[in-house]
Amino acid sequence: MRRLTALLVLVLSFVLSPTIAQASAPTEEVTQDDVVEIVSSDDPEAAFAALPSAEQEEVRTMVAEAVAPSTESGRTVALTPSAAQELGLKPPKTKAATLTAVVAGGCWSHYYYTNWTLYGASIANSWMTLNWCGSKGSITSYSISNVGGSGSGLSYQGNTKSTRNVGWEVRGVTTHSWSFWIGGISKCMQVRGGATGLYSRSVSCSM
Repeated sequence: MRRLTALLVLVLSFVLSPTIAQASAPTEEVTQDDVVEIVSSDDPEAAFAALPSAEQEEVRTMVAEAVAPSTESGRTVALTPSAAQELGLKPPKTKAATLTAVVAGGCWSHYYYTNWTLYGASIANSWMTLNWCGSKGSITSYSISNVGGSGSGLSYQGNTKSTRNVGWEVRGVTTHSWSFWIGGISKCMQVRGGATGLYSRSVSCSM
């Protein structure tokens, strides 16, 4: 009986050992070279789908982080009262484009354009415009207009807009989304407009 038991244990060890070894085998770490190879392949979607789920998640994270702005441009214009009103703003009452008038108040518009790349290859574009008015050091009205995007090898799915008035400046953020072979990706654009016409821009989502 003991011999039979020992024989069964020996047989089971041979049968189960490959399964146990396979189950306990660690998932290979995904490197940037691996991701670049997938991105550069003839069919990135098929190459991505062939990966184990754990590696897919790593690739998804690495690709999302690798998408970065390569070319950014923008311009700011001072708005006339009528142009400001067309954008839904309420321009302060000023009579001349002098330093006194700027300190007292004015309206401005800043257009922001970004080209997004993945490991050096251009894959998407997005743009937005922040419009705002200020008077005596405070923001008086604001709006976001002319928001859009496009993609090369991925499809633009739309955007959301949000604003925050902190008194001395207004912060406008647009979040742009594209469908991609990793399942989807979103990126932010932000313009901050000051009460005296100063501005800054970034790709930060934080307001």
